[in-house]
Amino acid sequence: MIVYFKGLKTPYVAAIDIEHDQGHMIQFAGILMKRVGEELYQVERSINFYVKRHHLNDFTTRYTHISVQFLEACGISLDEAQTKFYEEFIGEIPIEDITFVSHGIKQDSIVMRDSGLDINEAPHLCTYNLAKQILKRDKRVKLSDVLNEAGFCSVLEHNAYTDALETIYALSFLLKQEED
Repeated sequence: MIVYFKGLKTPYVAAIDIEHDQGHMIQFAGILMKRVGEELYQVERSINFYVKRHHLNDFTTRYTHISVQFLEACGISLDEAQTKFYEEFIGEIPIEDITFVSHGIKQDSIVMRDSGLDINEAPHLCTYNLAKQILKRDKRVKLSDVLNEAGFCSVLEHNAYTDALETIYALSFLLKQEED
């Protein structure tokens, strides 16, 4: 997949999302895209992992459809999550060469930092804030609202990997709208 990101200049863009339970990360997903032309980016690699938890708030389970049983069976430790993030996802790329994007980057970066995944030295973009500004919305703007505005429909809300993928579509749409 090759995507147009009007105005972006960094060598890499990482669309990310997390699901968390009261500030404790339970899922991280990221799609790393490399610049391959003037404002054109192509998927370089992606990652999706779950972090073990022994207790989840009932709201979190209903909201994300992630259960304690699933996390125990499929989750990894926080130490393993940190290794996967830095060695498999970021790899050899200097963090300042990556623009991290999410729909709510402030909250995501706080939970990530508290989980040992620090992106604060990297450039950030927030599709939530961009959508409020570009689409001139005063109230809350969900990722699905931005996708609908762009002619897409949201497939599976509150799954970090799907949300990261949909953030790519939202960012491309919003940056193009900003130009017009």
